Amino acid sequence: MKKKTILVVEDEVLIGRILVQFANELGYRAVGPCINYSEALNEINSSKPDMVLLDIQLSGTMTGFDLARQLKDQLRIPYIFITSYADESTVKAAASFCPAAYLVKPVTSAALFTTLEVAFAKEQDKPDKKDFVFIKQQNGMERILIRDIMFIQSEGNYITLVTAPKKFLTRTKLDDFLTEAGSPESLIRIHRR
Repeated sequence: MKKKTILVVEDEVLIGRILVQFANELGYRAVGPCINYSEALNEINSSKPDMVLLDIQLSGTMTGFDLARQLKDQLRIPYIFITSYADESTVKAAASFCPAAYLVKPVTSAALFTTLEVAFAKEQDKPDKKDFVFIKQQNGMERILIRDIMFIQSEGNYITLVTAPKKFLTRTKLDDFLTEAGSPESLIRIHRR
């Protein structure tokens, strides 16, 4: 079975290296640590992590909350906040992002293991939006399974989805459709249209 990849985003390099070491010792493939927002995005693009260990305070102007917003809304990668702060306002602010978990430093290997395992189990039980997508049709919304799509063709502001039994024409841009569908791995873009 393929090892799950964990990205560590932590501006305190020593703590970041310890987290990477812990995760590797626990049988994961750990990458990082990244100390700021842009480093983290570059690493996400290259390593495609399954989970991100994310400090709230990062180097630079962007915070862990900024990266969490990107992870949740665009990239759809689960993350665990790791921070020194356990005060009510920080915890409430973090909770509003619906992280997979919240760990308070210092983090032990045992705490990291249990948190990662529970977070992965929780993510596995979530309904996977990437299995289907809804498109607007004249008679209402039509649910289409991603696995049934043979190909999609774009014509400006319209796309045609071709499935084995039927064709669907809907008004949306191809990029918007792919974002809504979560850019599933089963759909490979071979042409601009």
